[in-house]
This record gives sequence, C-alpha cells and structure tokens, in this order.
Amino acid sequence: MSRRAPRRVEGSIPRGLLGLCCAGLLGLLPGPARVHAQSEFLGDPVASRPIGGAPDETDARGAAPRSSCRPRGYSGALASRPLTLDAGRARMGHGMMLRLGTPGGTIAFPFWVAIGVTDDVELGVTYPLPWDPSAYVVGRLLCEEAVEIGVAGVVTAPLATEGNTVLRASMPVLFRPFSWARIDTGLWIELLVTPSQVSPEIGVPLTLTLQPAGGFFFGVEGAVTATDGSGLGYTAYVGPFLGGTVSSPLGPIFEGRVAGHAFGSRGFDLTVGFSFYPRF
Repeated sequence: MSRRAPRRVEGSIPRGLLGLCCAGLLGLLPGPARVHAQSEFLGDPVASRPIGGAPDETDARGAAPRSSCRPRGYSGALASRPLTLDAGRARMGHGMMLRLGTPGGTIAFPFWVAIGVTDDVELGVTYPLPWDPSAYVVGRLLCEEAVEIGVAGVVTAPLATEGNTVLRASMPVLFRPFSWARIDTGLWIELLVTPSQVSPEIGVPLTLTLQPAGGFFFGVEGAVTATDGSGLGYTAYVGPFLGGTVSSPLGPIFEGRVAGHAFGSRGFDLTVGFSFYPRF
C-alpha cells in the first residue's frame, strides 16, 4: 500500500548525482539483468531458468521442478513465504490509511490486486484512492532456503491527481534465519519525473517479521531515504505491525493486518488492510 501522497519538487538536480545513483543500483544487479537494465532501466525480472539445477533437471516423477526454493509452494505462514506469489495464485484486498500531522490529516482507501504469473514472477496493481495508481512487477533472481534476491519495478502514473510520474527500481532481499522469522530489506532508487526535471530518491527498507505460533504474526518495519529535490534531505519512518492469517493445506485464504508508522516531526499514520488469496 502507498504510504504517501504524490510528492512535488522544484529546482534542478545535479546530473552527476543522478548518474551515480543509477550506476550504483545497476551495479548491484547480476550480470544478465544489469545488461538488460541498461537498455530497459527497470531490468529483466525473469531468470532464464530456476537457479540451482541444470536445464534438464527433473524430480522423482520425471517432471521439471517448479522452483529451487525450499519450502516449495506458497506457505500459509507469512514467515515462510517467498518473495513472489506462486503460479496461479492471486492476492486481492482493500484497506484504509489515516495520516495525521503537519499541515493536516489525509485519508486514503487503497485497493490491490496481484497475480503469480510463474513461481518466480508476480504482477500487480495498487490504487490508493484518491491518489494515483501504480503497476509493478517482481521477479526472483536467486532462491535458496535461507535467502532470496529479486528485482522489481514500479510505475506510478498521474491518472487521478495533478501529480507527477514516479519510476522505482529496486532489489528486494529476503532472509529466513529461522522457520518463525524473516527479514525483508534491499535497496530502491525512485525517480520523480516532472515536465522540467528529474528528482531521485534512494531508500533502504527493513522489515522484521516474527511468527512464533499459528497464523498470528507481528513485527516492526521502517525505511530510510535520501532525496535530492531542491536540496539533499533525509527522511525515515518506523513502526510496529501485527496481523493474522487463516490458511488451508494449500496456502493462505484470508489475512488481516494493522500497522502504525511514525514520521518524526511530520506526524504518523495508521493503516488497516485485509487480503484474500484465490487460486485460478
């Protein structure tokens, strides 16, 4: 879900800083993805084949494995899930976000829909009414039992407001140190495109999720960002969350979540959301 209204900036940006930001992000990508990203910017999220086996590797039934990850499939436990939805599974939901602070309060009602195209590629759309909608793609490049690395791209278009176009490329990283814990982090670079300039933002998110028993989970999440608009500035937010999942042997069915985030002197927000996970 989106956590902020479209941002606006004025002034100009040093070209050297923009080039350094882009080069730094592309340098983190594996070789094939980096080459493609130089021409497509957002990169190629689809690996040519699952990492960890030869192209003709088969399982005991003689069929090609769906993924090199363990555990395979899409777990009902949030702490055990992969970066992407599995093939044939969708996630759709609705929520509410209330933000209080200077210069006042805002409220948004986000909707989201995502589909697992393959076990390693997810497509989705979020629409935080009354703000602008976003479309995204996430792909896994590396998938092991304890760590996953992916690449993602997001485009936010000013279809509902008089805001600006926002492009974001990121490299999400997932660690699973224990069966009941996960750590999500990574790096993103965001470009705010206006008729007169391009303003970059670099961010590092961090989410710690604990799921000691059953479908109940809780944790803390936040991010630190550096923005170059009219001048270099830093922002951060942090806050707790908790939720629960209703699952079947085939995976999650329903999930609810409540979170709160503090933005320092700028105020705080409270978000409530729920998701369904149909198969198709």
